[in-house]
Amino acid sequence: MDAASPSAQSLQRFLETEDLSLLEKPLIFEKKNSFKYLQCCYGSLLCLATSGLSAFWLPIGTFCPCITFKHFSLRLDADSVELKSAANDCCCHVAESTKSVPLEKITDVELQESCLHTCFGLKSINVQTAGSGMPTAEVSAGFLQAPDQARQAISLAAKLHRQRMPYGASAPPPAQQNGMQRGLNAAQLSTRLQALEQLVVKCALTREEAAALKVPVLAAEQDPLQRLAEAKDLQDRGLLTAAEYASLKAALVKSIMQG
Repeated sequence: MDAASPSAQSLQRFLETEDLSLLEKPLIFEKKNSFKYLQCCYGSLLCLATSGLSAFWLPIGTFCPCITFKHFSLRLDADSVELKSAANDCCCHVAESTKSVPLEKITDVELQESCLHTCFGLKSINVQTAGSGMPTAEVSAGFLQAPDQARQAISLAAKLHRQRMPYGASAPPPAQQNGMQRGLNAAQLSTRLQALEQLVVKCALTREEAAALKVPVLAAEQDPLQRLAEAKDLQDRGLLTAAEYASLKAALVKSIMQG
């Protein structure tokens, strides 16, 4: 990656300072030109597989991958990561698509290499979110100049975003705080429900565990979820193994259930 480019400098500055406010101006990751040749390879393989028919139905994808390449981009800001992509869907038409994932929904960022990716010096970056109890790749980008640094930046942004709010959830509306302090008011209960949902999203709890904890958490005099959220953060940072986290979670869940 060209160290003198503004995009590369912004990326390096964010990784060094760990300052989420730097992403108020979106960071657009640099693209690698060899992705065009990978697209051309895919187009040629498709042409062979269809006995040349794809050259007539998808001429841009077969002969001019640079036309679709210019539409690809991966952008990171203080709230989300956004992927723009394009495909030659019919004749000379290029269909563009945009996919945005909020940072609070990101559970992991992975790098993958296929055989063809390796041939062109590329890696695919997969942004994982929690869906239906299982992590799924919401965004996948295989065209980046520096995928390792992009992975670090997205993971760091998601971590900083979660730390900005309690449990990574939205703060309760100020209007809820009307001066009537009765221990557990509506805003506090709502915040606890949001915290439970965020722990499910982050795979700290299963949906079934969260359902079982719902009433004990709402009935507790003090919010008991902070330590569970901190334990998951320790595992995400590599300070706890999966086995250690499972044991600690079991102890914390038992303590919450017993009140």
